[in-house]
Amino acid sequence: MERDRQQVAVPAELDMSNVTNPLTPAETAAPPVAFATDERRYFSYFQHHIIANFVAFFDWQLWQRLVLQMVDAEPAVYHAVNMLAAIHEDSVGRKMQLTGIRLDYPRHRFALEQSTRAFALLRKRGRSHDPQVREVTLMCCLLFTLSEFLLGHYHNAFSHLQSGIRILNESQEVESGSKEQDLVEAFRRLDIMGTHYGIGPFMASNLEFEDQGMSNFLPPKFKNIEEALQAVRYLMAIEVPWVTKCWSLPGTEILANYDRLCQKQRAILSALEEFAERFEMFCQHKYATLGQKEQRGADLLRLQYLSQALTIKICLTHGPVPEYLIPEFVTLLAAHEAFIQKSSERPSIFLDIGIISGLYCVSNRCPDYRLRVRAIKALQSWPHFQGMMNSNLVSAIA
Repeated sequence: MERDRQQVAVPAELDMSNVTNPLTPAETAAPPVAFATDERRYFSYFQHHIIANFVAFFDWQLWQRLVLQMVDAEPAVYHAVNMLAAIHEDSVGRKMQLTGIRLDYPRHRFALEQSTRAFALLRKRGRSHDPQVREVTLMCCLLFTLSEFLLGHYHNAFSHLQSGIRILNESQEVESGSKEQDLVEAFRRLDIMGTHYGIGPFMASNLEFEDQGMSNFLPPKFKNIEEALQAVRYLMAIEVPWVTKCWSLPGTEILANYDRLCQKQRAILSALEEFAERFEMFCQHKYATLGQKEQRGADLLRLQYLSQALTIKICLTHGPVPEYLIPEFVTLLAAHEAFIQKSSERPSIFLDIGIISGLYCVSNRCPDYRLRVRAIKALQSWPHFQGMMNSNLVSAIA
């Protein structure tokens, strides 16, 4: 195996007895004492930097509470956390470029050592009947998946993501409010994002959304940001896979099923308009009373529904986009540029849909090429990951 193609060892399933360690016995000897100091440093980095990134816009107990509780009790999670921290720190230093794993990078060597230790502990736990092993495996699987995305190992990351989803699909329904519910939500979001790449959705709960209608998902009015956020996520669980499916349809099939597709398109647009009306009413009355973080979250939600609305309008158009939509591209781009300029804190990794989708829409489909150039520059001004979406990669495609 070539040095620059070595992969982080990731648990593929709950039963890991048949999974082999990618390192040779000589390479898995006891780590030097210096690693203990590095472990403490990278765990501190995870606590004070990575968690802050994940909750920059919205609170999430998965990162603010659950992962730290598991680190205290589970050595496998501790080593997986350190692995992610080392890879993330290296990625930030390289402006989120997709480098693959490079053993001439000290942080990558440390990450590979930590992944090996986490992997060995998980294999040992996998042979036990400990009721906590499933939760530990899911957490490590999530941490490994995110690490692979940071490295640009998309094939590996999707394989590990699907392994975690298989564990979830084979289990009984998770109780609302349980600790595992936060883990389920993380896999659910990544599963929805994966449809942008033609992968999934695979989660049983996400597949159910395909057959659900667009009505009755909105409360009469939003009481807080969390309610608005949940409504957007519900919408996107229906909209994102459907849009991706439309993009993959040949023109002849779109024409053959145009009436049915337009009916679905109108239903999603109508739901987005309902959301926008109630959300803007909420902002009109409550925005000034929100804290700084909640205001950032509200601004991001506005970008989300603006982005999704325009994407829906053009998803059945495979040729040139009509020029009468240029004003909507102008509005969308201006909103993104204002959001970026306003954001003094720019997280380098988070799991919500943020600015990349909207700027991709402008930079790839806008009839005015001057607006496309501005959108590309906006993407380049904020190197980061949204789940699996990399701003550098999207700007390069554009």
